[in-house]
Amino acid sequence: MREVVEALVASLGDDLSAIYWQGSEAHAEAKPDSDHDLIIVMKRLDEDLLLRIQGVFLGRDNWSSFVQTEEELRQYPSTGRLQFHFGLVPLFGQVDPPPFSRENVIDDLLQLALDIRFECRYRLFHRELDYTEMEAHYRKFLRTRNARMLRYAAKLAVLALKTRAHWEVGKLHLHYKQGMNWGRDILTVSGPTLTLVRDLESGGASTTRTLTYIKS
Repeated sequence: MREVVEALVASLGDDLSAIYWQGSEAHAEAKPDSDHDLIIVMKRLDEDLLLRIQGVFLGRDNWSSFVQTEEELRQYPSTGRLQFHFGLVPLFGQVDPPPFSRENVIDDLLQLALDIRFECRYRLFHRELDYTEMEAHYRKFLRTRNARMLRYAAKLAVLALKTRAHWEVGKLHLHYKQGMNWGRDILTVSGPTLTLVRDLESGGASTTRTLTYIKS
C-alpha cells in the first residue's frame, strides 16, 4: 500500500488532493480475492494525469481505484454519498466530502431496497443469465458482482444508522465505528472544562477512558 501511495504522490504532484483506502482490505475483512480499493481525489484531470495514474497500476493485480475531481465530488448524486463519510482510511491529504442529510440516507436505503427487490425478482423469474459464451473469469465476475454490490450498500446503510449523535440530559452522545470496533463518546461542558468519556468495544470487551480539556 505504501509503495502505491508514494508512487501516486510522486507522479501526480500538486494535482493530487487526497487518497483514501476503503473496502474489506482497509477494514481487515479481506478474503483471498479481495482488492485494495482506493478513492483518489484530484484537483483537476486531463489525459496526461489519467495516463500517469494508469502507469502506477500497470502490472499490479488486485487494485481498484475510484478517481474523482474535487468539483465532481461537489456535484455527486444524492445517493452514494455515505461512502465518503464512513469506513474510509485517509492515506494522503484531505478533502471535504459531499454533504449528506437525513433525506440522502433515506434515498440510499430506498435505492438499496429497490436493488434487492430487483435482484430477487429477476433471479426468481429468470434464474441466471446464459454465461456459456463468456470467458470463465468474466462469468465468475458477473455472478458475484450484484451480491457484492448489495452487501457493500447494506454495510453502508448500517453504518449510517449506527453512526449518529443525540443529546441526553445535557450530554452529547456520539456513536461511531473506529476500525473494526464500535465506540461512543459522551461530551459534557462545565464552564471552561470539556469532559469526554470514551467507550470502545473490542473483541467482546469494553474499555473506558476519560479525557478533560480546560480552556486557557
